[in-house]
Amino acid sequence: MKLTIQFDAEASSLRRDPKLVELIVKAHQAKRMVGPPALPDSLGYRERNHLARLARMSFLAPDIIRSIMEGAELSSLQSKRLYRMSELPMDWSIQRGVLGFS
Repeated sequence: MKLTIQFDAEASSLRRDPKLVELIVKAHQAKRMVGPPALPDSLGYRERNHLARLARMSFLAPDIIRSIMEGAELSSLQSKRLYRMSELPMDWSIQRGVLGFS
């Protein structure tokens, strides 16, 4: 399954946070890396932890991802804060509340 988001690229590019957009892109790349086949044994704990944190961001609610891509995210949502969240809820309605999108 692929997530497709349509938006007005010209209008949103001025408001978009490039670091948040980059985090979402990297999250989906990491998700593909941690899936089958298994990660190479050569990766250390730090690399595996980093990939796991990134992959977790790929499970954000579609409307949150759309807001980030359109530049309509809340000013309080920053890439560092999102990346460092140790317990990002998988339930989309709870995610919205935790991230201020409710």
